[in-house]
Amino acid sequence: MITRWIAEVIEVIFAIANNTRALRHGPGNSSGPTEPKAILPPLPIDWTGILVGCLCYLLIALSLHESLVLLPTLVALILCLSKRWMHAATMFVAVGLVLVVRGIFELFAKADSDSIAHVFLSAALPLLVILLLLVLTAIVFLVMEYTGRLTSTAGQGRAWAIGMSIGVLYMTDPGIRTIAEAMKRHELTASELQVAEDLFKEYEGRKFGWRIGGQLDTTRTFMVEPPRIEADMYGTITVTHTMNANSGLMTAQFTCPYTVIKLPDSLSYSRVADVVMLRYLNGDSIEFGQGANAHWTAIAVDVFEGLSEQREEQRLAEFNAYRDSLHQRLDTLACTFVSYDCTEGTCFAWFDVSTPDGITRRSLYCAEITISGFPINALPKDGTAWTIVTRETVLATQEAIAAGRGSVLFELYELHPVAQAVPEPEVQKPAPSVPERVTSPLTKKQVYSVNETDEPPLYPGGRRALKEYLATRMYPNAERTNGIVGEVKVQFVVTSTGSIDEVSVVKSPGNLGFDREAVRLIEAMKRWTPGRKGNKAVDVRMTETVDFSLNE
Repeated sequence: MITRWIAEVIEVIFAIANNTRALRHGPGNSSGPTEPKAILPPLPIDWTGILVGCLCYLLIALSLHESLVLLPTLVALILCLSKRWMHAATMFVAVGLVLVVRGIFELFAKADSDSIAHVFLSAALPLLVILLLLVLTAIVFLVMEYTGRLTSTAGQGRAWAIGMSIGVLYMTDPGIRTIAEAMKRHELTASELQVAEDLFKEYEGRKFGWRIGGQLDTTRTFMVEPPRIEADMYGTITVTHTMNANSGLMTAQFTCPYTVIKLPDSLSYSRVADVVMLRYLNGDSIEFGQGANAHWTAIAVDVFEGLSEQREEQRLAEFNAYRDSLHQRLDTLACTFVSYDCTEGTCFAWFDVSTPDGITRRSLYCAEITISGFPINALPKDGTAWTIVTRETVLATQEAIAAGRGSVLFELYELHPVAQAVPEPEVQKPAPSVPERVTSPLTKKQVYSVNETDEPPLYPGGRRALKEYLATRMYPNAERTNGIVGEVKVQFVVTSTGSIDEVSVVKSPGNLGFDREAVRLIEAMKRWTPGRKGNKAVDVRMTETVDFSLNE
C-alpha cells in the first residue's frame, strides 16, 4: 500500500510539471490535424528517479523529526529537474544521496538496537555541518540558475565535483568507523557454539563421590550439570555454571573469546556465605578448595571402580608371580602316612618323614583331596612307604593378595607308593603321662629359647588367634561328668620351617585325658611364621598352657 501511495504522489507531481510546461510554451502551431503525442513525464525513469523514490519512501518510513530535512530536499530536487536547472539539481542529487544513505542507516538502527548502523549515525552526527554546507551550496546554485547567471556546461561539471566531494567527505569517516566496527563483531558459528557447550561434557551426567584416604564415599554423590552459554556481538562468550555438590547451590561465571574457548585453570563458585575454588582435572576428578588448607577431591565413581579393579588385578598378578616363584622349590621325601585333617577348611596331611637324623613328623598342605590319583583321606596307615614331592606355596587369602605375599606353607605336590616298604627307624617312646606318639630324637640343630631370638615365632593371626585356637580343645567326657578341672603346660619346638616338633607335657594335673587332648591340640596347629636370629630362620622352643575349666 505504501508503494502504491508513493507512485500516486509521483504521478501527481509529474502531472503538475506537465501542466506547467503546457502553460509556458502554449499548445503550439498546427496547420492541420495532428496526431496526439504522448505526454512524457519531466522526470526520466533513471537513477535520478530512483533517488526521488527513495527519498519519498524515507519520508514515509522515518519519523517526523528524522524526515524534516527530506521534504525540502525532495521538493527542491523535483523543482530543479522540472525547470532543467541542472547545476542546482546536481547539488541536490548529492544532498539526496547523503540523506538516502543516512536514512537507510536510521532504518537499520530502528530495526536492530545492536546493529552497526548506530556507529555510522554517531560518527556522522558531528559532521552535520558538512551536510549543511552542501545544502547551502545547492541553494546558491539554485539562486544563480534562477537568475540566469549560471548556464554553462562547465559549471554543471563543477557542480557535480563540488557536490560529490562534499558528500564523500561527509560519509568517509563514518563509513570507515562502521567498517572497522563490522570487522570487530563476530557471531558464533555452530561449531564454536558446540565447543562452548561441550566445556563440561567430560563431567556431565556422571556421578562423583568424595575421596577419603584411599576409599570413595558413595553415600554423598553429586552430578555436574551443563552450562548456560551467552555471547555478545563481539564473540565474547559468557559461561554460567551452576552445581549442587552436597554443600549448597554454587554458581560460577567466566568469559572467554571465541578464538580460545576453554575452561580456566580454576573457577570461583559463589555460595550463600563463602566462595569455593574448583579445579577440573583430566575429566575424572574435581578438586575443591576453601581457604589455604581446606581441600577435598571428588572422583567419578565409574573411574574409581575401574581403578580399584585394575589395582586388584595388578595385586593378584604380583601375588601369582610370587607364588609361582615358590612353586619352583621342590623337595623329594621318603615317608609314611599318619593322618589327614580338613575340619577348618584348610586341609593338611601328616607324614613321618625319614631324615638322616631320624623320623620327623611333617604336616603338608593339600590343595586337593586327590594327589597323583590317590585320595589322601583314604591312604593306609599301616606303615606303607611313600615317595612324596613337596613344594612351597602360599594361600590366596585377601590379606596375602593385598600384600603380594603371605605365610609360606609346604604343599603336597606329588605322591607315589614305594615298592618296598621303608624300614622304620627306632623311635623314642614318650613319657607314660602323654599319649603315645612319634617324636624326633635330639637333632644336631641348635634350639633357641624365645628370649634368645630377634623375632619370636608368630602364630597365624597373632596371640589372639592362638588363644582362640587353644580354647577349641575338646573336654574329655569322663572328666566333664566328674567335674575335674586342670591346666596342662605343653612344650614344643617351632622349627625353622614353621612346623611343630618335639611336643611334650612339662606340667600336668595327672590326668591322662587332659594330657592326650593337649598334645593333640598342639600337634594339629597351623604352620607358624618361624622365629629369626639375625637374618636366619631358627628352631625355637615354645611353651603354651591348655586350660580345662568348666566355666565355659
